[in-house]
Amino acid sequence: MPSENTNLIIDDNFVEFIVELWRLPKMFNKLIGKMDLDEQKRYNSQFAWFNKKAIEFIQNKGIVISAPEGMPFDVGMPVTPLNIADFDKNDELIIDQVIEPVIMHNEKILKTGTVTLKKEIK
Repeated sequence: MPSENTNLIIDDNFVEFIVELWRLPKMFNKLIGKMDLDEQKRYNSQFAWFNKKAIEFIQNKGIVISAPEGMPFDVGMPVTPLNIADFDKNDELIIDQVIEPVIMHNEKILKTGTVTLKKEIK
């Protein structure tokens, strides 16, 4: 069993694992939506415990997962907007959907996010 002082190696594979861990709740919720309510409650509880432990592990290692869905878009954000060409430069945009989150470690960007945008409705 590794000691608590073992340094975490943050390579591309680990970053991709974090992205997949971020995606897991969406897939899980879609899957259990097909079950009856009693089964949903039982599995939701088990998954919530697992997800909480996984997020605590990641946060304790100084890793931050940012999914800025619904936030105003700014060109300086560490995200790649897939549909930016659909808008004029004067349009006020918000992040509609996060395809992949921003992954940071100790305030250093490890992976930029991927998003889609939409016009802000006022």
